[in-house]
Amino acid sequence: MSEAGRGGAAGTHARLVRSRASLLRALAGVTEADFRRQVDGELLVERLAELARRERDAVASASALLAGAGQPVPALPAPERPAALPPQVIHALAGARHRSLRLLDELAASGASPGDEHSRALALLDAVAEREERVASLLGGGP
Repeated sequence: MSEAGRGGAAGTHARLVRSRASLLRALAGVTEADFRRQVDGELLVERLAELARRERDAVASASALLAGAGQPVPALPAPERPAALPPQVIHALAGARHRSLRLLDELAASGASPGDEHSRALALLDAVAEREERVASLLGGGP
């Protein structure tokens, strides 16, 4: 069972915090040149940009699910596509995570009883942590 299934919004929030900490540990000491190296068949900088994009997409999908279920969701501006440069990609990752945690905080504070949409929204965000844990593992930072 996923952490979303065990701990609700708080469990998913905690998992996202842990997966980001693992990724940041794995990125410690990475140089500008390292961002251009191949990781599992893809440039590291591109793989990180994809993590940010998929996290933003997961937040948008989760927000839509919750809005359809009558759950309050924070208004999030449309994100810009990050340039595939290390500083912009790291900024995009931070922005995407802020949106994810904000949505989870809103969901937890709503006090609404979990339903199918709630569970599916949490599963979308739980998958974000799974992808991030995989990249951290590929970089040697482990989950």
